[in-house]
Amino acid sequence: MGGSRSRKSDQGIIAGNVPLTPIQKWFFGKNFTNTGHWNQSSVLYRPEGFDPKVIQSVMDKIIEHHDALRMVYQHENGNVVQHNRGLGGQLYDFFSYNLTAQPDVQQAIEAETQRLHSSMNLQEGPLVKVALFQTLHGDHLFLAIHHLVVDGISWRILFEDLATGYAQALAGQAISLPEKTDSFQSWSQWLQEYANEADLLSEIPYWESLESQAKNVSLPKDYEVTDCKQKSVRNMRIRLHPEETEQLLKHANQAYQTEINDLLLAALGLAFAEWSKLAQIVIHLEGHGREDIIEQANVARTVGWFTSQYPVLLDLKQTAPLSDYIKLTKENMRKIPRKGIGYDILKHVTLPENRGSLSFRVQPEVTFNYLGQFDADMRTELFTRSPYSGGNTLGADGKNNLSPESEVYTALNITGLIEGGELVLTFSYSSEQYREESIQQLSQSYQKHLLAIIAHCLQSHHHHHH
Repeated sequence: MGGSRSRKSDQGIIAGNVPLTPIQKWFFGKNFTNTGHWNQSSVLYRPEGFDPKVIQSVMDKIIEHHDALRMVYQHENGNVVQHNRGLGGQLYDFFSYNLTAQPDVQQAIEAETQRLHSSMNLQEGPLVKVALFQTLHGDHLFLAIHHLVVDGISWRILFEDLATGYAQALAGQAISLPEKTDSFQSWSQWLQEYANEADLLSEIPYWESLESQAKNVSLPKDYEVTDCKQKSVRNMRIRLHPEETEQLLKHANQAYQTEINDLLLAALGLAFAEWSKLAQIVIHLEGHGREDIIEQANVARTVGWFTSQYPVLLDLKQTAPLSDYIKLTKENMRKIPRKGIGYDILKHVTLPENRGSLSFRVQPEVTFNYLGQFDADMRTELFTRSPYSGGNTLGADGKNNLSPESEVYTALNITGLIEGGELVLTFSYSSEQYREESIQQLSQSYQKHLLAIIAHCLQSHHHHHH
């Protein structure tokens, strides 16, 4: 990332106030019930066990190195102020449990992680909780971090640093992590400037045109219930076999020079066309948000919440022939300026007088997020993912991550990732709005269309090249 690689990022301790980024403003604007209980978490497993002293020395170093993990949030005059603490005070909570005599290890871990998840205090911190569970068959290390300061890419960085630091400490070496990239504080300050620069404002006509085409039609639901709570959320998963997944990842894109997201979204359009009978649908696409928009910025190893979300309009009227529909989906994706990162900056940070006629009235009810290869990042020489990690806990759909009383903010949340060589798609929905059969129909329709697209692309690529 970034233009000037030669410039060295600040390696010191970053402290002081940090402007809220667009996704953080979105979060506070939602006014969720129990805002402190909105986390991401992970459980790592090491058959040889973890040494609690070593874990703590590694965590000390990680919290000192990754400044955003020391954030706290205060309310001042009706505004939320994000403050990066220095190294004083309690910077993370560490608990160690010996479960070697415990008959039901899973239940004990479940109860304690639930308690830790609901114990975050945004005003005072810390927003990082670590628990070590020692069992007769190796140890499980639980990490919960409030979503305000972490995202998918951040976890990859943290897994790497945990593994590196732990190996160094075990070998009796000083813990030395890779150089810092630019702080979350710098990134956020640069975004404040970028929000009113010509570069960003030139995107306005694209978003105005999207808003003018989007019709506010709501998604069909089985029960017209609003205000659903997280405790009503259910997940339905579909999987592609390893060989189908490999075809999707390695070969299918060659037919039309697509990217995996183009094909996943084409399948989504076909599934919604069949399932909802709507002529169009606007979905919220989530991206990692670390786009190359600020020339000097390098945030490749910066921990924080960078996620971007932006509306994408899928036209469901003309879905045949398949070749045209795939090409059209790809072309529409290519027209989105800078992978969509500008939309929420315009919405939350740009001065109102610079926003043109944008109304931000588009309210997508479907969120889609493809996270890529996930489990590979958790498998190191030292540890693997624990069987107690409770499903895909890095997506917001992980059980316990969100308060049961927190509001459901999207009717359908669809997350894709590669796990054990298989593409797994999770459809999360509220049982107060949808019957299980309805989501089953949608997810099966999705699987059918995705497999048809893969087959079509392989065949068409085969014809062209032989």
